[in-house]
Amino acid sequence: MFPNLSYSQCVRLPAKQRGAALAVAVFIIVIMSLIGVAMVRILGNSSQAIVGEVYGSRAQLAARAGAELFLTELFPHDAPAAQGLCPVRTASPPPEVRPEQLFTINGLKNCSTTIFCDRAELNSPYQGDHFRIIAQGECAAGDMTYSKVLMLEAGDGIL
Repeated sequence: MFPNLSYSQCVRLPAKQRGAALAVAVFIIVIMSLIGVAMVRILGNSSQAIVGEVYGSRAQLAARAGAELFLTELFPHDAPAAQGLCPVRTASPPPEVRPEQLFTINGLKNCSTTIFCDRAELNSPYQGDHFRIIAQGECAAGDMTYSKVLMLEAGDGIL
């Protein structure tokens, strides 16, 4: 049915197409390599963003924990406010009243809180004091430091 012909005799490739597969293969390898490098960079940036988000949350929790601990000292149970903890308010920013407090509990290791506070006496028709509390939480992760600042206002005044 078919005469004895070799493959090269049956299929004749034009001279212009010889070696085109090599160029296409090199092109595909280069494109795939570029896509691979881009994916590695995207994953690296994503991981770094997640670490920043986690340590930022920890810094905020450290600031909140420090502020709540300070509030328990400022407003003791069944006693008047401890006015002596916070100096009288001036035009300058509140002074530091609790130096850097390090946490040792799980979840807040390598985190600390610094508390700033001042107070103002309320005028008529109010009676009492107004406290401005600023809590700065910081968490260290390698060579990076993440920080958050919370500001609270409290009063023991009466209308």
